[in-house]
Amino acid sequence: MRHLRSSLALPLPNPFRLLIMSVCIVALLAMSIYGLLSLSAGAEIRQSEQHLSDSNTAEFDTSLVGQSFQSRHANLARIDVQASTFNHLPTSGQVRLLTGDGLSGTIIYSNTFDTVSFAANPYLQVEFPPIAASQNTTYTLTFETPGQPLRTAFALRYNSFDALSAGKMYTDAGPGEGDLVITTYYRYGPADAAADFVDTVTGSTLQVVAWLLLLLLPGLALLAWLPSRLTAGQRVLAAPAVTLLALPVFFLVTRAVGLPLGSIGMWILLIICAVALVVSVIRRETALRFPALSAPDVAFWALLVLTLVATLFVRFLPLRDLLSGMGLDAYHHTLISEMFLQSGGIPSNYEPYAPLASFTYHYGFHSLVASIGWLTSITDPLGVTALMPQVGQLATALPVLTLTLFGWKVLDNRWAGLLAGALAGLYSIFPAYYVNWSRYTQGLGLALLPVAWVLFLEVVQRPLRPASSAQPQPNATVTWQAAIRQSGPYMLGVIGAAGLFLTHYRIAIVYATFVLLYLLGRLAAGLWRRVGSRELLAPLRRTGLLALLSLAALSPWLVNLVQNFRTHLVGRDTPGKQEYYNLTDLGGLLSHWSIWLMLALSLVGVIFAFRHRKWLLLLSAAVWLPLALWSNPYWFDWIMPGFRLPFAGYLDVNTIGQSIWLPLALLSGYAVAVVCGWLLSLPDPLARPWPRLWRVSLAALMGVALLLSGTAAALPTATSLDKKLYVTEGDAQALVWMRDNLPHDSYVLANPFAFSWAPDNIYGTDAGMWTPLIAGLPSSVPPLPAYNERLADPEYLVKVRRLIGYEPFVCGASVQPSVCREADWQALKSEGVTHIFVGSRGGALDVAAMLKSDHVRPIYNWDGAWLFELR
Repeated sequence: MRHLRSSLALPLPNPFRLLIMSVCIVALLAMSIYGLLSLSAGAEIRQSEQHLSDSNTAEFDTSLVGQSFQSRHANLARIDVQASTFNHLPTSGQVRLLTGDGLSGTIIYSNTFDTVSFAANPYLQVEFPPIAASQNTTYTLTFETPGQPLRTAFALRYNSFDALSAGKMYTDAGPGEGDLVITTYYRYGPADAAADFVDTVTGSTLQVVAWLLLLLLPGLALLAWLPSRLTAGQRVLAAPAVTLLALPVFFLVTRAVGLPLGSIGMWILLIICAVALVVSVIRRETALRFPALSAPDVAFWALLVLTLVATLFVRFLPLRDLLSGMGLDAYHHTLISEMFLQSGGIPSNYEPYAPLASFTYHYGFHSLVASIGWLTSITDPLGVTALMPQVGQLATALPVLTLTLFGWKVLDNRWAGLLAGALAGLYSIFPAYYVNWSRYTQGLGLALLPVAWVLFLEVVQRPLRPASSAQPQPNATVTWQAAIRQSGPYMLGVIGAAGLFLTHYRIAIVYATFVLLYLLGRLAAGLWRRVGSRELLAPLRRTGLLALLSLAALSPWLVNLVQNFRTHLVGRDTPGKQEYYNLTDLGGLLSHWSIWLMLALSLVGVIFAFRHRKWLLLLSAAVWLPLALWSNPYWFDWIMPGFRLPFAGYLDVNTIGQSIWLPLALLSGYAVAVVCGWLLSLPDPLARPWPRLWRVSLAALMGVALLLSGTAAALPTATSLDKKLYVTEGDAQALVWMRDNLPHDSYVLANPFAFSWAPDNIYGTDAGMWTPLIAGLPSSVPPLPAYNERLADPEYLVKVRRLIGYEPFVCGASVQPSVCREADWQALKSEGVTHIFVGSRGGALDVAAMLKSDHVRPIYNWDGAWLFELR
């Protein structure tokens, strides 16, 4: 090993240096060109889809099947149609795109079937040059096999009743009743991005300014008045996270003193923070002092800003056509944010939206949504419905800043932090994919975790005062400035610990595990070095004091949790819950190329961290190993059946899997930073001016390659969205119509579903779940946190479960004929049900059967959203 190390330490011969330098230049140029070409081509974004189906065209003896639709955007470029059976694509077949609704329009695209792709089984993909003038234009897509039935080649899925109001299905016989399963895409290019940027800056200037002021001012004011060892640049990076950590603590204080907030209150708070910051600068005691910037400083800040802008671009791109957040979590995040706005702070219950008498959900993210809502005057339910995912996407972009701070402050390598932030913001599939689940509380908690760690380390790593000065002097006067200097790190540490807990309970477990392992490591190192008892016990004393102060700050909320919070699922050890701890659904995401790339780089990062003794970097990654062991109660069943670690499952394996990007990004960023530093130093033995010229040109090329290839890599993830949205335009219009036209004493039956690992917990499968928030009417499906809260009506969940036995699922089918009995309809009425709502996402409720039933009548329908009234 000594010979190997000495051989590696020998200087490289100049030919090898030149070879490595050449390969490096070629690789960076290739990355840059790839990124530039990908970005210039733009991205295909889904603009509309109709996914409902109950039949297929194999039942038709027709040579032509078509579907009309309306394109909402310019540059229509692709149409997908779902096939039910597929034999072949005959060369005689024709695919055409016609203008207008019908078969007599002008042909604007025509080609043979060999241009149609079936690679995305079961979808037929029809691609054509983007149509620039397609915005708000109606088209008809047709498939035709002249002289023979189309079913000999393939059959298409369709819905037998209206699901796409702005279109019709066509056959040889003319227009039909249903609609094909069809998805349309448009091409989004650099010109569209530039236009969106200009529209945002010019049309939403006040909102952009409000967002920036909220993120920066409170955090900067706290960091200016509460002393720490952070430099001015590090405080700027930490300010947004400190603001977001302080917000939930601040609202806990306002709740304790009974002070409601609103738009005026939030603006007053920002003014106070601005004044405090100005006073701090004038006093020049704890002011932000920025040193003169060198060329590397300018390069660092420029690359950081551009990386953050690129990350924000790819984060907000998926929201371009969304009216609300996606996934099951979107509803209760929007609901709680609206409750926050209406309550002027932390709500005490869920009424009038649901009969839940307590509120125990972690609310840091929702306090941010509410604060921005107040500052921008977006407080109505529909406005908050669109605002919530915007704030959530901002939260998932924050790791660009927080990982940079961690690398700069803890690892003493700001470039490693910046590269870690770029990997998390642009390359990694997580946290970008959180948009599909609205997993924004977890995303915000993980984004804030590195800063909470930094604030903890600021407490325990401060140099000890000399023993003589540690003793209080008689008759000594303690000034308020001295008190702030002594208590400042603790106050920031409390904000970090308490704010993280209020943002996400499970991520707080990660924080606590880091603290525990850190203390064990410090204790072991101190015993090994045989340090004095004062130095040995100082981290324990400081951590103990920080823990006591954090518990005191959280005490009102902890009392609320003890009195009201019920754990309905996690940590339970029952056979039915085992599927909950299953990573099968995450398998495809965890095998994404970005995860494998970061895993490989992380192995290199571990080697470098050991070599350079970056123990805190190793600790930030190692903390996830014991947590992974505790994340699944069933890990050890194959060795010792029935053996369970205590408290196993509270931080579940899915949360760990979705969070693995954080340690991988830190290790990968450090590995890349070390390699880049070595590459920059390659020409040092060469004669001047080659070393300086190489460093400048290579650093510039590295930055360009990082931005271009990273943004290009992020586009496919940003546009890979769930095809079954909970709230579409048709759903929103239906809910607004219900709000404006239904009696206030109406009770709406909505599509239910339950997970196999929690069969007694009923959730909503479509926009019917959103009825209480948008329509203002009670619904038969509760919000997801209902099973953790104290009930205002003891019969609430009992009634929800009881309704399942009467609902019209697959009416008239032989599978469940009993559910369509007269008695079931009478039971629904006796339970108070007045209307049945089926959203465009669909579910178990049988619309086709209800359209034929005498017990209900349709009173509203648009784009797959149906509302029925019980007769």
